[in-house]
Amino acid sequence: LFAQYQLGNSYVELKQYDKAIAAYQDFIRRYPGNKTLLPAVYLRLGYAHILQGDSQSALADFDQASKHPDAWNKDQAYYEAGRVYEKLGDKASAIGKYEGLIKEFPRSSWTREAQTRLKALGVFEPPAPSAGEGPPASEAIPKKSEKK
Repeated sequence: LFAQYQLGNSYVELKQYDKAIAAYQDFIRRYPGNKTLLPAVYLRLGYAHILQGDSQSALADFDQASKHPDAWNKDQAYYEAGRVYEKLGDKASAIGKYEGLIKEFPRSSWTREAQTRLKALGVFEPPAPSAGEGPPASEAIPKKSEKK
């Protein structure tokens, strides 16, 4: 089981992407009910497709990872799909993936990455300060001096 996953990873390291893809696809066929590694296999398969230049297949792989009921890496799959959409020039779809990630996984480390990408795309506005929070000291409005 784990050896099959590592076989795909090894082929990626050797830049033998066709063999890596075949190894990952074989894992999916042989172990469709595996809850632990299957989400990682879909993600790695997506990376292999990207390295091979097949963005559409990568999107399908990331979609499988994000829809898997037991996936522990859905947030990363959203992020990676957003990156692929950006690469393809599909800004609206990229924004949709990043915003979906932020909404569904607000505490994920990938959320910060998605916020950075949204900002780079010109659509992210930082949240307003909460009640009781003021601007940083460097931005505070100086008080007028009192007249004597």
